[in-house]
Amino acid sequence: MTPRRFIGVYFKCCRVYNRIYLNEGPKQTTWCPKCGVAMEITYSPTGSDKPFFTAE
Repeated sequence: MTPRRFIGVYFKCCRVYNRIYLNEGPKQTTWCPKCGVAMEITYSPTGSDKPFFTAE
């Protein structure tokens, strides 16, 4: 079984952390788990060196 790819996002609006599991496409929409503010993520298929990000 292959582990699912994910990134960690810290939402500054509500000071909460959420793990975002990545889909196959280059774009994905996610929401703050507490207040529901939307955020669009665009990512490279080759990945990134950083596993954690901050949404402001």
